[in-house]
Amino acid sequence: MRDYNTPEELYNAISIRAKVFMYVEDYYLLRKEDEIYGVISIVNGKVYINQTSFIGKIVLTKSFNQQVLKDFIGSVLINYKNEVKKDSKKIRISFENKDTEIYKELIQSLIELSFIKVAELKDELTIGQDVLIYDYFY
Repeated sequence: MRDYNTPEELYNAISIRAKVFMYVEDYYLLRKEDEIYGVISIVNGKVYINQTSFIGKIVLTKSFNQQVLKDFIGSVLINYKNEVKKDSKKIRISFENKDTEIYKELIQSLIELSFIKVAELKDELTIGQDVLIYDYFY
């Protein structure tokens, strides 16, 4: 899943490399030994008018329980504030609301991590495709 405003084309190898070298987006891996189970990216907001950092992409390569997803997101939030952007006031996540189990688990994890639902945009992408926006305040 990805931020609904970010085209998939911005996640090709060249774009990711450029984002890393320009310090625009940070990537966090969930891994066990040499196997990668997931990736979360945070766009640091410095290239946007409101300067709000947001979760750009979540990729899960394996199926695992909700507690692991929640712990992964929680550790990314803590590390980002402590190590990357110390003056960060909030992190935003926005995504298409799909009625699947992984999205339900994501929403439940966000709520348990104290994310606040700030908007639900009805028919934002097309009829029947709503967008949810959650904010996490430090």
